[in-house]
Amino acid sequence: HNWQWKSCQRHCFNDGFCSECLLVRLSASDNTSVARCTQCHCYSPFKGDRCEIRTGESYESGVVSTSKAMAVILPLMALLVLIAVGLVLYHRHRHLRGRSREHRIIYNEERVDMDSASVANEA
Repeated sequence: HNWQWKSCQRHCFNDGFCSECLLVRLSASDNTSVARCTQCHCYSPFKGDRCEIRTGESYESGVVSTSKAMAVILPLMALLVLIAVGLVLYHRHRHLRGRSREHRIIYNEERVDMDSASVANEA
């Protein structure tokens, strides 16, 4: 029966396939039987009765796992954010310090001009 064969094919996980599908009788009194996969053929890096266990062989050698990538990316992103915040604060501090200095120079020049004007008025 075709539908029974399909149930065998769905038995294995991770692209594994059923290499041995047998019809199993449910009970002696009933004439009903069910297809059961008794052995799965698994592709690397999977193993187990139904290809449900991932091994560390070929999969991890060519591809970096997500958790390892995140362990590297997250600290780098945090470092970049800290550097960016530091640069913004440094630039702002220098800008404000420069404005304060300009204000002192302008204030002193105005004061000098006012003193010159008062000296000129007295003469």
